Amino acid sequence: MVRLDVPDLVVDGAKPLDELAAATGARHDLLYCVLRATEAVGVLRERPDGTWEQTELSEVLRSDVPATLATWRSSRATTGTCVRTRRCTARSVPARTRSI
Repeated sequence: MVRLDVPDLVVDGAKPLDELAAATGARHDLLYCVLRATEAVGVLRERPDGTWEQTELSEVLRSDVPATLATWRSSRATTGTCVRTRRCTARSVPARTRSI
């Protein structure tokens, strides 16, 4: 989600899934699964109208925030590829995330 720059995309307000998928190049269905997972832990929030908005947790994942955690995303580069293409293998996901 961070690798796809979603926190940066919703900084100016809630965005619909279609717009986020187009902006990230991610497959609509796979991005929705990722967004729902982040909502479950409070990182993003789906509004009743179906748009996605930031939470306090997602603010620290923006690239323009001092002391951002977005730099952590470089170790997750292949995860973004998985969401875009659905070509995920054990080799494309960093070892420390496989058991999550």
